[in-house]
Amino acid sequence: MQVKIKLFAQMREIAGDEVDIEVGEGANVKKALKVLVSKFPELSPKIFEGETLRKYVRVLINGRDIALFN
Repeated sequence: MQVKIKLFAQMREIAGDEVDIEVGEGANVKKALKVLVSKFPELSPKIFEGETLRKYVRVLINGRDIALFN
């Protein structure tokens, strides 16, 4: 399944405005972010602290902010 990720601030400077990635059917947000980081490893410390999503990272799906629980 193809997913479009829109980036802002420092992440945009690294990977551009939007990135298309391929994730498996049934993948969740965390899996999509892991695929993004595998494509742009320098994003990892900006998105994750270990395996936990950093508190300042906001995820929107179809324009709606979602709460992610680690």
